Amino acid sequence: QATAGFADGTYDRDLIGTKLTAISTRQGVLFLDLVPGFRGTPPNQSRFFRLNKHFNAEGHAFAAQLLAAFFHDRGLL
Repeated sequence: QATAGFADGTYDRDLIGTKLTAISTRQGVLFLDLVPGFRGTPPNQSRFFRLNKHFNAEGHAFAAQLLAAFFHDRGLL
């Protein structure tokens, strides 16, 4: 069993999103995991500040696009 995202000495980068998706589904709450969308960022493009890894302006704009698509797909926008 994975503990804190580790299974057999490797870190499972999807574990948190998977667990939050399961919890939100059980509770009937919408949840959008932004990680898969951000993983598709081209290597020559930065959506985070280098020093603290928070979204930069481009990252915020991209997160807004992901949220808009998520809401639109569910008829909420």
